[in-house]
Amino acid sequence: PQNPTSILKMRLISISILIVSCFAAIKSNNNFTVSGFDSGGAMAQMLGIAYSKTVKGFATFASGPYGCYDSAIGEKSCFNATSINAGWINQTIYNLTDSLKIDNLTNLLTSWMLVYVGTADKKVTSSVGSLTATILDWFANSTDSVKLVWLAGANHTFPTVSFGSACSKSLPPFMGACHYDLAFVTIDFLYGNGATYPT
Repeated sequence: PQNPTSILKMRLISISILIVSCFAAIKSNNNFTVSGFDSGGAMAQMLGIAYSKTVKGFATFASGPYGCYDSAIGEKSCFNATSINAGWINQTIYNLTDSLKIDNLTNLLTSWMLVYVGTADKKVTSSVGSLTATILDWFANSTDSVKLVWLAGANHTFPTVSFGSACSKSLPPFMGACHYDLAFVTIDFLYGNGATYPT
């Protein structure tokens, strides 16, 4: 079982990073991107959709689709693709924008969205990741602006080239040595595929 203290620390760190990023972006008045892992991924997705006028793009790593953690659905349902009502999520998002509670969805036509999932993830399965990408496709200008990244053999962990526990494990701080630089892939995609890999 995962240590509740470790989980809380991870969530607080994710929230702190996102809050700092938001204030920095608002102050500079520049478009920016957000990303997060697990519950942080859910938050990044909510920020990216709700504030699509400001947020240029977002990435969600090992997380369920928008609104999936709503009490009306129940968190456990987020981890089973057959329990997720994609139509309800779609309609909820439209209702929110129609009532002016979130930014206009047409902003998402120029957004970049990345969804990552490990094929060996026992918490957020690859089918949930695929469904998340499908839902985002509904609001995108083209399927090219939504990138679904599958990593074979990766558990519920954030993939790095060599840092962390074994890629097949899911252990705090949930970073896995998967011989894959997800951070670079994410930045490269969200900012137009023009990033130079550091040497």
